Order: sequence, then structure tokens, then C-alpha cells
Amino acid sequence: MMKLAFRLINRVYRKLIRIAVRNGDSEALLEAPGELLPESVLHRRSEFPEELGASFHSEISSHSRIWHAHPERSDLPEWALDNKLNAYKLMAELGVRTPKVFQRDVKLDDLEFVSGSVLKPEEAFQSRGVFVVGGNNLAYQVASDTPNLSEQDVRGMANGLLKSGAILKDLWQREEAILGENGLPAPDVKFYCFYGSCAMVLIRDIHPGLGLKFQCRGRQGEILVSKSHKPSDLSYVHVGEEDFAIAEEISRSLPTPFLRLDFFQGEELVFGEIGNLVGYFADFGVQVDRLMGAEFAKARGRLFDDLRRGKSFPAFDRVLANQSSGTHQ
Repeated sequence: MMKLAFRLINRVYRKLIRIAVRNGDSEALLEAPGELLPESVLHRRSEFPEELGASFHSEISSHSRIWHAHPERSDLPEWALDNKLNAYKLMAELGVRTPKVFQRDVKLDDLEFVSGSVLKPEEAFQSRGVFVVGGNNLAYQVASDTPNLSEQDVRGMANGLLKSGAILKDLWQREEAILGENGLPAPDVKFYCFYGSCAMVLIRDIHPGLGLKFQCRGRQGEILVSKSHKPSDLSYVHVGEEDFAIAEEISRSLPTPFLRLDFFQGEELVFGEIGNLVGYFADFGVQVDRLMGAEFAKARGRLFDDLRRGKSFPAFDRVLANQSSGTHQ
């Protein structure tokens, strides 16, 4: 039944696209799925806005198939730098501030529960197993928005994640907690970088027990998507041109069209991690999806041109030569 419904929807889309093409309705065509645009439109692409047919969702889905088909995924930036130790090595090469690491590559039983630190698995997605230990010696689990956890609670929850397979390897690190002005975890600032160009930043702020607020801003500070109670809720998080410049310089040093670069916005910008998979797709909307899809395509062209001209990526090559191994989830 669902299969038939999707086929009918596609037929309706194709019919509407033909009508829009006949009427020269560019605005309507921008709303159409790119994969359904006819060849006649693609041949006349210069007559339409550059976002026509672009889709970040489609681009990142296609790119992920390349990651999984690659026989040596550890050589791809997306996979090599998903390992936090490799990412920190790259930041050291580039002179970018990272949190101080107090323990690394230790078993959960050997992980120390110390206030003012973050406990996290070496490799995991979506903040699985990440705990922030506050000054009151109680912890906050980021993924589930659970505050006031004792050391016993934390170890029990972490063991549960290991047993369930949500975290595959019992290897952990304890690092410096980057805090904001209120003593809570600093806002998380995620730069969506397209090989030297950053078109959007996503700001997340977590208030333990009160949930998550996030907001997507364009390069000029315009609000593209907001999931806070009101747009002004995150106006206290300032992202300046110098912050964009740092993210773009990192992006330009890596041979990939797209990476998400995560930072903490404390007293200064502090590197958090590099992400290759992106959440919040359902909240982006068509406008943002088209914008970032067009940026992805342009980035792929710039990267191809640089590779053809023989550009090298020495900082990343040095990390690859001495990389920490790991199983990616």
C-alpha cells in the first residue's frame, strides 16, 4: 500500500513539474525534488537559480554510500577524524585549541569521576555515553538530558550502553569541561563547512533537565531554523567572522567536500569534534536543504579542481601516518 502511495505521489510531482516548466515558474520548480527534474530543465540550468535541483539530503546520502563502499575507510577524512584522538592531533597540527585531556584509552573501570570534566567514549555518535561532571560532583548525561547523576548512576548507564552495543568499545577518555558563563556546559556551535566555505552554523544549548534549544543561522546571522522557545533565546551566543574563518581554514585543509566542525563557545572557541553524519534533517526545511545542496556541489567542484592541480594536504597526511585505529559505529 505504501509503495503504491509513493508511486502516485511521484506521478503527481512529475505532472506538476511539467506544468511549472511549461509556465516558466522557477519558484515552483525550486520546491520540486531534484531527482525528478526532466533533462530539458537540467540542460537549461543557467536560466534558473543555482539552488534548482540541489539537495543537501541527497548529497550527504550519496556521499555516505561512498564512505561505506570505500575499501579502506580509515583513509577518508570523515572516518579517520571521527576518532577523537585523530581529530585532536589534526587540531594540534593546525594550532586550534582543544580541551585538555586528562585520561585517554582507559577502561570504564579505570575512568576517574572528577568534577569539572567530561567523560566520553573514544568513538560514538550522537553524544552516546557523554557525561558532564559538575562542581557538585553530580553528572549530566547529554544524550538523554538527564541531570543529577551520581558516580554509581553514570557507571551503571555506561555499562548498559556497552552491553546493548550502543557503544562498541570499552575505551574512554576524561577531558576538560568547557563551561559557559553560567557554569553550565558551553553552547555547542556546529559549522557546516563545504571545503573552505561555511554557509550555516547550528547552535545548540543544553540546560540540564530543561531540554535542548537549537538554532540555525546563515553567514550574516539570519535565523534559518529555530527550535528554541523564541528566536531571542539564543541571541546570547555570538558567532563572529573570525569564528567562521577558523572553521573554513580547517575545512580547506581536508580533502572532502563536506564536514561538520563542532566547537564549544566558552570564553573562546574550543574544538569539540568532527562530524560526518548530520542530524536535524527533518527540521531544516526545503530552503535550507536547497541552499546547502548547492554549496555541496560547488565545494565538490573546487576540491576536484585543487586535486587536479596537485594540491596536497600535509597536516591531514601526517595524522593519517600516525593515526589511532578504531572501529567506527
